[in-house]
Amino acid sequence: MATIKDVARLAGVGLGTASRVVSGKGSVAPATARRVHKAIEQLNFRPSHAARALLSGSSQMIGVYIPILKGTFYTPVLQTIDGALREGGRHPPLRAPLRRFRDAAEADEAERRLVPGLPERTVTST
Repeated sequence: MATIKDVARLAGVGLGTASRVVSGKGSVAPATARRVHKAIEQLNFRPSHAARALLSGSSQMIGVYIPILKGTFYTPVLQTIDGALREGGRHPPLRAPLRRFRDAAEADEAERRLVPGLPERTVTST
């Protein structure tokens, strides 16, 4: 899998220049941008969401936790959420348990495993 460094090397530009072309932010001479785009195409380069998240400190990820994916209620809700996020350029991951939990503690532990980095607090409605 090609990296932004590979693109920069093939295009004969610096890493910052290649990054500006990929992100579309900042100024780059048209001829230079064409070389970078050609390198992107030749290498079949695709920007890494994980790398962007590490650099920016934000994954821009939105999570929806469902205690169990069963029945007909959640499907249209998830389809609506997915459609709205995709219209905004986001692609939500979906992970859900396929069984019921014995108790709240087991559900909390599964929630932490399903969503790494989840804060140690839970938002509930009353």
